[in-house]
Amino acid sequence: MRSQTPRDFTGLCRQCLMREDWCLCDRIPRVDTEMHIVIVRHFKEIYKTSNSARLASLALPNSTLLDFGVRGQTMDTSALEGEGVFLLFPTNDGTSGILNMGGEHPEAEEVDASADVAPHAAGTAVVPSKPKTLVVLDGSWRQARRMSRRITELRHLPRVSLLPASDDTERIRKPPHAWTMATLEAIARAVAMFEGDDKGEQLDQLFLDMVQHFRAMRRSLPLERYLEEVEQHASS
Repeated sequence: MRSQTPRDFTGLCRQCLMREDWCLCDRIPRVDTEMHIVIVRHFKEIYKTSNSARLASLALPNSTLLDFGVRGQTMDTSALEGEGVFLLFPTNDGTSGILNMGGEHPEAEEVDASADVAPHAAGTAVVPSKPKTLVVLDGSWRQARRMSRRITELRHLPRVSLLPASDDTERIRKPPHAWTMATLEAIARAVAMFEGDDKGEQLDQLFLDMVQHFRAMRRSLPLERYLEEVEQHASS
């Protein structure tokens, strides 16, 4: 069942949106990056306690969180424009690095935005260099796919792709495909790629903390009790 958040935030931390007994705020590191990370979040994710983009934005001072599709509001897209802006988005060919899109590729196949397939790598792989701005889409795979096509400023951006995630990574939601992952998880790997493992590991630990807090909260267990059960299960 998807997480639901009371709109009056009763019993919740107003910053991390976890229930007060499982508040994560004291676990959130400060990770300073040279890259400006812009997270474009689908409006249906805004009030979910399981949304990892919220924690990413709290941990990253040099980040901007934009909400797409909010009724009656126009999203400010100025952060998606300019030199050195790249879009973090998966490909289905198992590669990682930067794909130089150079606009719409003449041989790129038109794919239904709702289709459960990865986008084709329409471009030429180049030597990775650090983006000035990295745009990350936050939502389900279908929501992210639609946003990548509906937001005009994203259509022609060069893209950064990551290798498929490990199957043994702890997550709140099971990814629909090997090449999809949680937003905070993807940001951690991109930050490690461009700015070093130390920064990426801090974000990885935050993601693990989030998963453990969320699972303990779902079962109404004190965090220490939940972690004891996890350790017992791992050693059995």
